[in-house]
Amino acid sequence: MKTSKNGIDLIKQFEGCRLTAYRLPGEKLYTVGYGHSGPDVLANMTISQERAEELLKLDLVKFERYVEQYATIPLTQPQFDALVSYTYNRGPGGMKKLAAASKTAEDYASNIVILWGSAQRYKTALIKRRRAEQALFKSGMSKATIHDIAQEVIDGKWGTGAARKNAMTAAGWNYAEVQAEVNRILKGGE
Repeated sequence: MKTSKNGIDLIKQFEGCRLTAYRLPGEKLYTVGYGHSGPDVLANMTISQERAEELLKLDLVKFERYVEQYATIPLTQPQFDALVSYTYNRGPGGMKKLAAASKTAEDYASNIVILWGSAQRYKTALIKRRRAEQALFKSGMSKATIHDIAQEVIDGKWGTGAARKNAMTAAGWNYAEVQAEVNRILKGGE
């Protein structure tokens, strides 16, 4: 999956773009563009707007991989975008910690804000960013009903056995409720 325009716009909004390298208090590395940092960024370095866009695209590939590696549930596009923004800011360790603390989509949505970070100096700004990521994540949560999901189960879209139960639980569905609706439909109750 690739980050959509909505995800990129969220990252740009909170990272801002600075064409001259800077170093935040307490940081060892310099940063330039849309939050790009690393040994390739030197003090007083300047880049063009085009280079800032290129660096953002290169960085996105790296953070998309971290989300794919650590996410423990199937993700919709808005959920993926929110987690890429979160990981872009918190790093792979932050994403790994979020995934370890989250079993369902609802857990991820809550924990995005709970695990906001630790930089007290930037807490207000980070909480604002986490709430925006949370809103984007929630916008991608299913609006389907239990009946809709039960029909998908009957159509074979959720797999079988333990794999189905695990996938449904990870997506935030109550397996027993969905299975009861499956049984009702199959008994002619539709």
